[in-house]
Amino acid sequence: MSRETPFEQVTAVLPEPIRSGCLALPQPVWEHCQEIRLTSGQPVSLYGEGRLRFLGEGALLDEPQGALCATAAQVRSCVQACCEYSLYSHQDQIAQGFLTIRGGHRVGLCGKRFYSPETGETVHEFEAVNLRIARGTLPADPAVLRFYRLHGLGNTLIVGPPGSGKTTLLRGLIRAFSGGGWERYLKVGVVDERGELANCLGGQCQTDLGPGAFVQSYFSKAEGIFRCVRTMSPDLVACDEIGNEEDVAALRRCAVSGVWVIATAHGDTVEDLRRNPALAPLLKQGFFTHFLKVSPHDFSVRAHCERGAARG
Repeated sequence: MSRETPFEQVTAVLPEPIRSGCLALPQPVWEHCQEIRLTSGQPVSLYGEGRLRFLGEGALLDEPQGALCATAAQVRSCVQACCEYSLYSHQDQIAQGFLTIRGGHRVGLCGKRFYSPETGETVHEFEAVNLRIARGTLPADPAVLRFYRLHGLGNTLIVGPPGSGKTTLLRGLIRAFSGGGWERYLKVGVVDERGELANCLGGQCQTDLGPGAFVQSYFSKAEGIFRCVRTMSPDLVACDEIGNEEDVAALRRCAVSGVWVIATAHGDTVEDLRRNPALAPLLKQGFFTHFLKVSPHDFSVRAHCERGAARG
């Protein structure tokens, strides 16, 4: 039996005839598609190779005319499939605006905000969904590993705009460090707040992160980092999308515990991050000594070292 591709995993939650329309697309589309987007009353669109195109009959269209449109019922059906037909059991994720499905693919949600004193904040009357296709754990760029061998380990910040491949690079580094790609096998604590890095089901990672990795799933980054450091004696901690004061406080806890950090943050450049009130003090103090800049669309990586406070 052939193994499902990431594209097939994502299309499994699409309603008909959208699913069949996507699967009828040429194989190169499967390989390069990064997002499938459904918006109620609008043409179904796919994003890849740096542009948005529209779902036609067996082909992608450059213009929306003649494309297959999604209905409100199809959008809701997609959300229900992502929740395995139990919206109630996924309310915490829905309230945060995302779901994670089998394969580690993230589904962004757009809809009407609803607040109930009994159940808390959530979203209903879903208007749009964005299925972001995860490409699993790709090998870390050899240039990045050479960079580490030259400069040694250090607190690392992976920088890039949304959809540029930061999470893909982070997975690759986790696997490299925990799987013997360094001088030794490292103990890597993975804080997987959104279930996207490891995609744990039934207590087992669906994404191979290497034998030295262990995962705290669906904890906030602050709580997950605290638990990793307190209970599992990691060599380094990896987490995705830092940006607020709680995240920064947790990273400082790692520093005083002698634990290295690899994290990602949204920004076109490091200078963008200096304008973030939470991250600016860390950058000014030289907390991060290694910066990996991710280029959009092609997942290529440029790595350079910026001087900062070194730890002994």
